[in-house]
Amino acid sequence: CFATKAGLSYIATKPMTLAEKAIHFEEEIDKYHRRTEFEYVSDATMTVPGDKTTAKAHATDNDGHFTGIYLGSASLGYAVTKDPEQKRKAHQTFEALAFLSSVTEGGEHPAPKGFIARAVLPTDGPDPNLTLNPDTDRERRAERDALWKIMDPRWPVDESGDWYWKCDSSSDELDGYYFGFGLYYDHVLETDAEKDRLRDVVRTMTDHLLIHDYNMVDHDGTPTRWGHFSPKDLNQNEDWWIERGLNSQSILTFLTVAHHITGDQKYRDAYLHLAIEEGYAMNVMTTMKIQNGPGSLGQADDHMAFMNYYHLIRYETDPTLLSMYQNSIYWYWLLEKYERNAFMDFVYAAC
Repeated sequence: CFATKAGLSYIATKPMTLAEKAIHFEEEIDKYHRRTEFEYVSDATMTVPGDKTTAKAHATDNDGHFTGIYLGSASLGYAVTKDPEQKRKAHQTFEALAFLSSVTEGGEHPAPKGFIARAVLPTDGPDPNLTLNPDTDRERRAERDALWKIMDPRWPVDESGDWYWKCDSSSDELDGYYFGFGLYYDHVLETDAEKDRLRDVVRTMTDHLLIHDYNMVDHDGTPTRWGHFSPKDLNQNEDWWIERGLNSQSILTFLTVAHHITGDQKYRDAYLHLAIEEGYAMNVMTTMKIQNGPGSLGQADDHMAFMNYYHLIRYETDPTLLSMYQNSIYWYWLLEKYERNAFMDFVYAAC
């Protein structure tokens, strides 16, 4: 118990089973964290601090990332319970992600096929370009990030005229997508039609990366701020040395998941080229960014790394590459285990 100016607060441990914990968070998500008719899972902000009834979900930089993680969780939930509601939510969530991968085509500012949006907003609401525009981009570049892109518009309108879509998507989105895709394919899909629907989306997104030298290319024809996976950047550009391990791991995971789902050898060939000839498997052996101990850097990066490990290790068949990835997760685990994070605990156990 502790006293504050607003009153007395009480923090206590409440024992519960994993099933009870899952139900609790599922209820919280359904109440406060779903957005638009597609039910994207995103952040919510309370207009009255501490009063959850005033919470409202809002578009973020990483709606696709968060929703991809939710697809993975719903898929695992269905695998464990065979609850048809979990299956329905998995299907619904996949279609929400599929929309983010197609809404970027057409309109006055079309992106190359397979480029994914960070988020969408209905055009009958406020124009988000009034708050995010070239002026705010220039300010951010000057004050916070010398490599920040100046985009105009940052929220283009889609071909239908019904949606704004947020550009300059990042590696975060793809990490979430492919994590969810692999689990969705392994645990939920049963019919050939369902699997072919997923394969079409995975092919389109992965081919975008292959066509553009392993980069995410936006409506301005250049790579996004954080969507760089090419050897020219990760191995030869000093601006990208900090991201070398994590982004190498990410692109290898995307290609691994694409090969697993589609069976197309071209994805395995591209994967082996990067892993062996370009040294990406060696890069993965030091996946973690520069750290000063547990919790010292962005934990989003830690979570993305463990999402990628899950498929990269479980799908790998080459014993040499597998040993390198297992060595990588072992050393990463020595740093992370003190945080007692349930998600990373279970990924490490599974791998």
